[in-house]
Amino acid sequence: MSPREQRAEQRRLEILEAALEVFAVKGYHATGIADIAKLLGIGHGTFYRYFANKRAIFDALVSSTIAGIAQVMRDEPPTTNSLAEYEQQLYQIAGRMFSLFAADVRLSRILLFEAPGVDAELHQQFQTAMGGFALLTEQYLRNGQRKGFLRAMDTGISARAINAVLIEGIREVCFSDNPQQQAQRWTEQGVPIMLRGINA
Repeated sequence: MSPREQRAEQRRLEILEAALEVFAVKGYHATGIADIAKLLGIGHGTFYRYFANKRAIFDALVSSTIAGIAQVMRDEPPTTNSLAEYEQQLYQIAGRMFSLFAADVRLSRILLFEAPGVDAELHQQFQTAMGGFALLTEQYLRNGQRKGFLRAMDTGISARAINAVLIEGIREVCFSDNPQQQAQRWTEQGVPIMLRGINA
């Protein structure tokens, strides 16, 4: 990458960071290009060299956040061979997922609270992403069933129930005064609920 390309990439990242801050504070609909440009101290023309409009930069933020979640799951393939291995894998996935959002709570505000309400197209994109994550979770359950360490169940419903625990944990982390501590609590308490419910 040439020095010019490096400067361009650095500017693009600066715009994304400023946009994330403004969207998280003001919300998508109340944010204007002027708000983002003002935070950076740049003109509108500079902004439009990197992003076509407000929606384009918001899409970039949403896509990046979704990609981060997907990467956590891709790093933990559904190939465990025992309940103990799967439990450890769940702790890994949940811990990384909650930590991802605890490190920057603005991401969850963008993804969970802003994205679904921008317009019908982005709402559908959000629903598709959630459905995709459910399908990934279902692969873990089917692996466990094939290998005999998970009971018979409706894997589609169960996958969504497991993901619901993760999403609620992310929401709690987002609004916590201590996101890192809340992430740890949700990891420690969420995984046993996913595996064993609330049985004594």
